[in-house]
Amino acid sequence: QPGATLALLTFDLDDTLFPISPVVEDANVAMVEAMENLGYRGATQDGVLKATRKIRTELAERDEAITYTDLRKRAVRAELERDISIESGANFEVHSSVVEHVFDAWLDARQKSAGRRLFPGALEMLSAVKSQYPGLVIGAITNGRGDPLDMPALAPYFDFCVSGEDEGVFPLRKPHRGIYDAALQRYAELETGSPIDGIGDAVWVHVGDDLANDVGASAASGAYAIWFDMTDEGGEMDGARPIWSTATPEEVERRKRLADKAKDSVSARVMNLAELPDAIDTILGLAILNSNIHDERSSIIGIKCCCNDVSEFESLNLARKQGHRLFCEQQGIQHGSILKFSLNGSVGTGGMEMKGSEREERSLENGGKNAKHFHTPLSLGLVSHHTDTW
Repeated sequence: QPGATLALLTFDLDDTLFPISPVVEDANVAMVEAMENLGYRGATQDGVLKATRKIRTELAERDEAITYTDLRKRAVRAELERDISIESGANFEVHSSVVEHVFDAWLDARQKSAGRRLFPGALEMLSAVKSQYPGLVIGAITNGRGDPLDMPALAPYFDFCVSGEDEGVFPLRKPHRGIYDAALQRYAELETGSPIDGIGDAVWVHVGDDLANDVGASAASGAYAIWFDMTDEGGEMDGARPIWSTATPEEVERRKRLADKAKDSVSARVMNLAELPDAIDTILGLAILNSNIHDERSSIIGIKCCCNDVSEFESLNLARKQGHRLFCEQQGIQHGSILKFSLNGSVGTGGMEMKGSEREERSLENGGKNAKHFHTPLSLGLVSHHTDTW
């Protein structure tokens, strides 16, 4: 349908397609084994972690940024040289080839572990959306070194991966929109052979677990953002910093502030990957609605709020129910009312119509003196194009 073609679907990787904590743990085990096999018997995972935190603190004090790859390599070098000094009492510089070998062991284990530990339903979901939307481009947008193209289970479904480590992207990693612009350029290169900005009239959906990095940042770049939230309370995972995290307290606090702000940008929320195809379907219905609202040839659209019709409401899938409740709460809509969408993107409830810039109100049905009106947000995330209810 015009204005509702799903052209691009992008995913965050860590804690969206697989749980990152056990993946990093597996990679760290492989890293220590590689160091031990090279004769560094005293080198430990804890030592690398401490070195990483020390380096990050020093970089923050100097307001300097390096890639996560360089950060880990520096930490590995520091731990290996610490082990040498303890064993020999002398200071020696570790050859770069040794550092590269250890890092490669870590990265290889990370990719293999991620491929083994995919969340339930991940492959079935990817297969479903690929089948439902022929020609769909699927990409990954990640700040780290995970790459679905290096994971045999995921590779058949993905067309590209953009990392915050990539040349031409770093240091513009999430939540900076630079990494999302790079993804749009990659999409354009695949579709047209040349990089352009934006995606035109087609629909772009981004899925991720991080409110700040994925939801807020992608929405600001033009995507419909789906929040993959695995908690019932609407928090981000369990809210605790993983033991392997080397983020500074200042970074953690900044992320929390951005996350709170990003909640207004959620187009849909899913709690397992099996819900994703329905959430995408809902968003496409929203895209049709938005296209109609802003099309001067369109007429007023009426949509009935079905909260009071129990059978009708219960027939909706989980994603639509959640979106429906959220929208009603945010906008103060009286359950059972009828929304009338006018050409300028405004909405009237209770039988009121909003007309043009003058915002003229006139009765459509029963007067509706207490009508509530507002501008239609692009992030409703709840309108179904299968029925006239939402």
